[in-house]
Amino acid sequence: QLEPSFAFARQETDAPTRFLQNGEEFIAADEARSDYLAGILALRAGLPFESQLTLSLPYVYTNTETVTRIDGAGEREESLDASGVGDLSVTLAKGLMRERGWRPDVIAEVSWNTDTGETDDGVELGSGFNEVVAGVTASKSQDPLVFVAGLSYSHAFEDDGIRPGDAFGLSLGTVLAASPETSLQFFPDNAFFTDTKVDGRDVP
Repeated sequence: QLEPSFAFARQETDAPTRFLQNGEEFIAADEARSDYLAGILALRAGLPFESQLTLSLPYVYTNTETVTRIDGAGEREESLDASGVGDLSVTLAKGLMRERGWRPDVIAEVSWNTDTGETDDGVELGSGFNEVVAGVTASKSQDPLVFVAGLSYSHAFEDDGIRPGDAFGLSLGTVLAASPETSLQFFPDNAFFTDTKVDGRDVP
């Protein structure tokens, strides 16, 4: 199965900052507006023993505009565009249990997110780290609803003395089959992170 998809995200941040210029300290406000677009191509292949292998590769475009407002010195605006291939992801999934009676469907997954993303004009289009993610998802149908619960754990490997913190995820949600062609999903996701380590020291 070959599946194309498209993702878009926009992030806006506003934070105070201080800097030195000609020996004089200034207080400034940084406003950053970032647009992220990705076209993703996924290839899925069924394997024996109720297993599935998925390869996913995104092509990413980002645009970041930063406006710095400086007390008594006006404002400064910068814009940066970057595009290229993102990180290749390889996922192996296996069905552990089939829904029957009170028992839910249970699927386990393990993913390897590679550090293969390109760098364009100093902007990393991938995560910058090799990462392994493991998770298990259980689903139980009660027509026209499907209840879903998932647990996940991710571990990034150290690179240049930096190792991002481990992440523990919990997802609980439901899917409503509104019609044979349309479904609605509601999923609160929670993530808990340990401290990042730089040269072996914890950095909150």
